[in-house]
Amino acid sequence: MSEQVTAVIADDEAPARQLLSEYLERFPQIQVVGTCTDGEQAVRVINEQRPALAFLDIHMPTLSGLDLLTRLEHIPRVVFTTAHAEFAVRAFEVNAVDYILKPYDFERFSAAVHRALDSVHQDEVDRLVSLLHDVRSADAPSNRLFLKVAERIVAVPTEHIRWLEAEGDYTRVHTRDGTHFCSGGLGALETRLDPSRFLRVHRSSIICLDSLIELSSDGEGGYVARLDDDTRVRVSRTHARSVRALIDGH
Repeated sequence: MSEQVTAVIADDEAPARQLLSEYLERFPQIQVVGTCTDGEQAVRVINEQRPALAFLDIHMPTLSGLDLLTRLEHIPRVVFTTAHAEFAVRAFEVNAVDYILKPYDFERFSAAVHRALDSVHQDEVDRLVSLLHDVRSADAPSNRLFLKVAERIVAVPTEHIRWLEAEGDYTRVHTRDGTHFCSGGLGALETRLDPSRFLRVHRSSIICLDSLIELSSDGEGGYVARLDDDTRVRVSRTHARSVRALIDGH
């Protein structure tokens, strides 16, 4: 990451705070912006500094590491470091990134840090994709679709898109240059496409009308759409009428 990731440490035991500080010094991309000795102090520091990461003990004076989360105005990615295994289930219920049992070595700590950094980075990618679409979405649909592909953001000209295919929480975007397997459901992408050019033909597929060559009956009240690369896409009975109406209007 080009920018440093900020972190806060909270533990009532001085040796534990020292160990966390020493381990975090091995990560040049992380900057510790606060070290706390109890839960109340941790709440104040986290709300003031708004760190990306927080390394919290469970048992601390005034407020536990778990309970302090309910007092936060800013929720960082949390890694719990504790000697008490019995709180693990509750920790993950509050979406902790990791739960490290004391005593731990650097290898175990490093795995937790990398998991936390990956989570922060994924949030940054999500925000950037959303921002790019917000910036470009005036009243008219954008002529480019920003796709989150693994850890990259890919800008795809909409004129290159042939069709889109749902696959669970992901979508395959088939273009003239290849296929992109991207995060995000089909419905979210549909809102970013020009409805006069892109048409939902099935609960799991959208086609670009510019790529449509032929519609043929499937014998069951629906159609089969043939695209300009000879791909066949099923048009369900549910969407057949709207497909026909839009095509007749072109």
